[in-house]
Amino acid sequence: MNQTETDMATYTYSDQLVSDLHKDVFGYRPSAHWMQMWTGWQPNQKQVTWDDLCAQLDKELAWEEKRKAEAVAALEAHVDALINLS
Repeated sequence: MNQTETDMATYTYSDQLVSDLHKDVFGYRPSAHWMQMWTGWQPNQKQVTWDDLCAQLDKELAWEEKRKAEAVAALEAHVDALINLS
């Protein structure tokens, strides 16, 4: 296995998708300065940052799912209350 194949097997980050991931986590694209730092980082540093962003995204998605479930429950309770008025 050559070095590129080894790197691909070891690292899961994507230079092409990191801006999208950042936007999914924070709601905005990374600054030019942040992207310059990303470009200069070693693969290990990129992987740690990528993993952290993924973990933050997982938390954000779980929070959104919880909020959606709460909103549905509140709507259903409101509809039930309206139905019971008649």
